[in-house]
Amino acid sequence: MSAVITRDVLTRWVIRGAHCTTAPEVESAEHARYLLSAHAGHGGCTQFLGALAYGSEAGT
Repeated sequence: MSAVITRDVLTRWVIRGAHCTTAPEVESAEHARYLLSAHAGHGGCTQFLGALAYGSEAGT
């Protein structure tokens, strides 16, 4: 099931996840999914890899 996020939360995720070289502070499984979709195909992107690691640890 997908959670509904507020505009404020999405804005925060967009701003914090804008740069591929910045290590992400993943807040939730929904945030990890957002980062995975936003940074898919960015080969070696720190945001993508951090979200992938979160998903592996959380079992999502």
